[in-house]
Amino acid sequence: MTTLSVSTDFTHKTSVVESRSKATLCWLMLTVVLSLAGAGVALWSAKTSLQDTLAEQLPRRLADALQFSFVSDADTINLVSNAVDQDLGSLSVAGRSALLHNCSAQLIRLLSSAPQRTTTRSARLLPVATTIRVDWHHGQSPEVASFQLQCTLDVPRLLGINAFLALVSVLLMLLLPPVMSRRLPWLLLGIKQHGYSARGLRQALAIALAPATMRFDHQRHSVTLHGITLTLPKTPYFYYVWYARLRLGSARVSGASPGDNSEGWLLNPATDRPDRVSATFLIELMTACGGHQKAINDLTEHGLRAKILDQNRNKVKDELCRVLGETLAAPYLFESERDPRTARYRHRLACAPNLIVL
Repeated sequence: MTTLSVSTDFTHKTSVVESRSKATLCWLMLTVVLSLAGAGVALWSAKTSLQDTLAEQLPRRLADALQFSFVSDADTINLVSNAVDQDLGSLSVAGRSALLHNCSAQLIRLLSSAPQRTTTRSARLLPVATTIRVDWHHGQSPEVASFQLQCTLDVPRLLGINAFLALVSVLLMLLLPPVMSRRLPWLLLGIKQHGYSARGLRQALAIALAPATMRFDHQRHSVTLHGITLTLPKTPYFYYVWYARLRLGSARVSGASPGDNSEGWLLNPATDRPDRVSATFLIELMTACGGHQKAINDLTEHGLRAKILDQNRNKVKDELCRVLGETLAAPYLFESERDPRTARYRHRLACAPNLIVL
């Protein structure tokens, strides 16, 4: 009996050690992956920012500086190149994450026919660099200017932020396995929206831990989904609210249409018979909450038509997918099925009624 107890205890301790080792290894690997990704995104953001600025300003300034020179005028080209280098010697292109510092750019080649210039600057402490190309015209001739962007990578900040994110992710995987699959995508989306700063990470974590509800705000024509607020165009917003009311059920929402409302389903009207009853309730909703007069007049004159329902559902879908992505948006979009009696399609919100707050 004693031997069996010792063996069981040893097996348990071995299992605990193995689990901790796997967790530590997972944390280290995730830290490295997130750090590499963070450095790449920061450099790409800096490159994009500078490239957009150069594309907007450089062609005009070069045209002014070289308007009285020939392409072969080496002295003028060198003078202009040195002036460009001087202007780009110190740049503020770090993004919200502030992972890059001491950024500078140097002109490599101003004209496609000119020899490549030797770069002399180098960033301090683990420099990262990338090449930028900007199209411009010298007279009628198309040219391409090449630049090298160099920045200092803030390694302690990069590792600290991503080590924290990796630790949070591993802890969630260990402590909340069923919840992890639902929360982690929202955490990553929150980081994408708010960045790696301390405030951004707090906001991202708040989004990940937010309830999976959909909450409507008629004054702002916005809906908050899992902690993320989206402002919709007025008319699609009210159609979205209309489907939410139907999903809640006529017993809970005064003014819900009594027809085609079993479990929130709304049957598309026939092409030759608009739904006048539902149109009446939509008109009341839009009138009370500041809807567009044009949409109200259309419902008054023509009733609720399948084409208009389809258009507004698609507009809601497009906006939700743009902000949330298709996977995260899916629970807040629409389910569709063909009605066996009429062979027309009917639709309802996929979100469960207990998660809808009007």
